[in-house]
Amino acid sequence: MKFIFALLLFSFCCNAEQERFVHKDIMSFLNALHQVETSGKLGAIKGDNGNALGPFQIWKGYYKDAVEKSKGKLNKNYSHVSDIKYAREVVLWYFYRYAPKALENGNWEKLARIHNGGPNGHNKKQTIKYWIKVKKYLN
Repeated sequence: MKFIFALLLFSFCCNAEQERFVHKDIMSFLNALHQVETSGKLGAIKGDNGNALGPFQIWKGYYKDAVEKSKGKLNKNYSHVSDIKYAREVVLWYFYRYAPKALENGNWEKLARIHNGGPNGHNKKQTIKYWIKVKKYLN
């Protein structure tokens, strides 16, 4: 099987009711995103002219979309995306909102391009270069 039924090490799901299918190699993919976004740096890293924050360079709109999808599971304020564990949860909820099948099947290209270009990022030409960068860090 290409995926596992997981609670994920970083508390993506809180109990049996919230369990989700997530590809078994999700951590490798998230590590690749982290490398591309901030060269693996941790903390309150600001980017994109102050619009993005944390290891995954999360914008407020991205955060709000993830929080809405989580239905109360993401219950910290935006500044907490500076914490790697919480930021991973935010990224996963965002993916679960906009590309649940890609999350389940490990379609890293689609997920990387959505992370970079928004909900329809996988259809935008300008996100191809971003995907190529992420792909270089995948094991």
